[in-house]
Amino acid sequence: MFALARAMPKVKAEELVKKACSVAVNEAKPLIDVVQKLSEGEITHGSVDWESLAKPEKYLGASNEILDRVLETARSRFGANQPS
Repeated sequence: MFALARAMPKVKAEELVKKACSVAVNEAKPLIDVVQKLSEGEITHGSVDWESLAKPEKYLGASNEILDRVLETARSRFGANQPS
Protein backbone atom coordinates (compact mmCIF):
# COMPACT_ATOMS: atom_id res chain seq x y z
CA MET A 1 0.00 0.00 0.00
CA PHE A 2 2.81 2.41 0.85
CA ALA A 3 4.50 1.82 -2.49
CA LEU A 4 1.24 2.52 -4.32
CA ALA A 5 0.58 5.59 -2.17
CA ARG A 6 3.68 7.18 -3.69
CA ALA A 7 2.07 6.83 -7.12
CA MET A 8 -1.60 7.51 -6.29
CA PRO A 9 -3.69 9.01 -3.50
CA LYS A 10 -3.30 7.06 -0.24
CA VAL A 11 -7.04 6.40 0.11
CA LYS A 12 -7.19 4.96 -3.39
CA ALA A 13 -4.10 2.81 -2.71
CA GLU A 14 -5.73 1.45 0.48
CA GLU A 15 -8.93 0.58 -1.39
CA LEU A 16 -7.00 -1.12 -4.18
CA VAL A 17 -4.94 -3.23 -1.77
CA LYS A 18 -8.05 -4.25 0.22
CA LYS A 19 -9.75 -5.34 -2.98
CA ALA A 20 -6.58 -7.14 -4.10
CA CYS A 21 -6.41 -9.04 -0.80
CA SER A 22 -9.93 -10.32 -1.30
CA VAL A 23 -9.27 -11.34 -4.90
CA ALA A 24 -5.94 -12.99 -4.02
CA VAL A 25 -7.54 -15.10 -1.28
CA ASN A 26 -10.65 -16.02 -3.27
CA GLU A 27 -8.73 -16.90 -6.41
CA ALA A 28 -5.60 -18.31 -4.72
CA LYS A 29 -3.33 -15.89 -6.56
CA PRO A 30 -0.20 -14.11 -5.33
CA LEU A 31 -1.14 -10.74 -3.82
CA ILE A 32 1.59 -8.85 -5.67
CA ASP A 33 0.26 -10.12 -9.01
CA VAL A 34 -3.29 -9.06 -8.18
CA VAL A 35 -2.21 -5.62 -6.98
CA GLN A 36 -0.16 -5.11 -10.11
CA LYS A 37 -3.06 -6.13 -12.35
CA LEU A 38 -5.63 -3.98 -10.51
CA SER A 39 -3.35 -0.95 -10.57
CA GLU A 40 -2.95 -1.01 -14.36
CA GLY A 41 -4.22 2.28 -15.73
CA GLU A 42 -4.26 3.78 -12.23
CA ILE A 43 -0.56 4.56 -11.93
CA THR A 44 2.19 5.64 -14.30
CA HIS A 45 4.17 2.77 -15.78
CA GLY A 46 7.43 2.39 -13.88
CA SER A 47 6.30 4.34 -10.82
CA VAL A 48 6.29 1.17 -8.69
CA ASP A 49 9.22 -1.25 -8.53
CA TRP A 50 7.18 -4.48 -8.66
CA GLU A 51 10.28 -6.69 -8.79
CA SER A 52 11.58 -5.21 -5.55
CA LEU A 53 8.19 -5.49 -3.85
CA ALA A 54 7.97 -9.17 -4.77
CA LYS A 55 11.13 -9.99 -2.79
CA PRO A 56 10.31 -11.86 0.45
CA GLU A 57 12.38 -9.51 2.59
CA LYS A 58 10.07 -6.69 1.50
CA TYR A 59 6.86 -8.29 2.76
CA LEU A 60 7.90 -9.82 6.05
CA GLY A 61 6.77 -6.64 7.73
CA ALA A 62 6.66 -6.84 11.51
CA SER A 63 7.03 -10.62 11.65
CA ASN A 64 10.07 -10.48 13.95
CA GLU A 65 8.28 -8.24 16.43
CA ILE A 66 5.17 -10.43 16.31
CA LEU A 67 7.22 -13.57 16.92
CA ASP A 68 9.00 -11.91 19.84
CA ARG A 69 5.63 -11.08 21.44
CA VAL A 70 4.33 -14.62 20.88
CA LEU A 71 7.44 -16.11 22.45
CA GLU A 72 7.30 -13.73 25.41
CA THR A 73 3.64 -14.57 25.98
CA ALA A 74 4.41 -18.30 25.83
CA ARG A 75 7.27 -17.88 28.29
CA SER A 76 5.14 -15.94 30.76
CA ARG A 77 2.15 -18.29 30.53
CA PHE A 78 3.94 -21.60 30.43
CA GLY A 79 7.05 -20.78 32.42
CA ALA A 80 9.37 -21.62 29.56
CA ASN A 81 13.03 -20.88 30.19
CA GLN A 82 14.67 -17.96 28.50
CA PRO A 83 16.85 -18.96 25.54
CA SER A 84 20.53 -19.22 26.40
